[in-house]
Amino acid sequence: AQEFQVLAKERTIQFKAKSKSVVVHTDPKLLRRVLQNFLSNALRYTETGGRVVFAIRTFGPHVRVEIWDTGIGMAKSDIPMIFDEFKRLSEGVATEKKGLGLGLSISKRICDLLKLDLKVHSKPRVGSCFSVSMPIAVGAPQTLSARSRRTSDALGQPLKGRSVMVIDNDTSILDGMQALLGGWGATVHTGATLDDARRLIKQQPDIQVALIDYHLDDDALGIDVIAVLRALRGDLLCAMITADRGEEMLREAKALGATVLHKPLKPAALRSYLTLKLRAMPLPPSA
Repeated sequence: AQEFQVLAKERTIQFKAKSKSVVVHTDPKLLRRVLQNFLSNALRYTETGGRVVFAIRTFGPHVRVEIWDTGIGMAKSDIPMIFDEFKRLSEGVATEKKGLGLGLSISKRICDLLKLDLKVHSKPRVGSCFSVSMPIAVGAPQTLSARSRRTSDALGQPLKGRSVMVIDNDTSILDGMQALLGGWGATVHTGATLDDARRLIKQQPDIQVALIDYHLDDDALGIDVIAVLRALRGDLLCAMITADRGEEMLREAKALGATVLHKPLKPAALRSYLTLKLRAMPLPPSA
């Protein structure tokens, strides 16, 4: 919690941590990721002068980790929706950068994997409490089985060891894709033009997938970028991201062996496409 004390101080938010020494049997990295997501949200949705509390409490044979805030809160009917991918009920306070709406969705899946009891209590204009409960360990700590470790790695970072190129003329989209794909474990290379794509494919031989926006600057088209990339690397997986549903564009993409992903593109659909296509491909030598 110490790293969040600095962030709270910068925002003039009161931050208090109530710790307790207990041992549990779980994956420490995944649990840490869940708690970091909860703390990040608490700070995002709490105004200057508000309070955030991180507390660890024991109840008989169980321990509960709680993150309380005096932020904007939410209605009870909205709580189930916050765990949907790319779902954000609010932009947070005015000084906070927009998030991707993925943190709580990932946290929910991790809690399900680790069999943690996730609870949310909230009231509009009062604040929220996110908590996870788990049994206190009896005896010496145990390591996760190899199967559980592989499952947790696949859940948190399904693209670990993979390298992806993203070409888009919108820097906010590039930043979002960098965060999204990077959060899934991928190494992400971004650019805005055909020249960027040509340079990246020559300099980064480990790139296995290219995600190209259809409309680029200066009337350039993503289909032309894909044509050049496929000429340079015939084995490269290419997908064009577009809101265009024209027959001509679809025919051109098919002729180049490119997949068309329509906007608005949901993260779940993108992850499904990438994991399915990459499943049969070996990891690059540098992975």
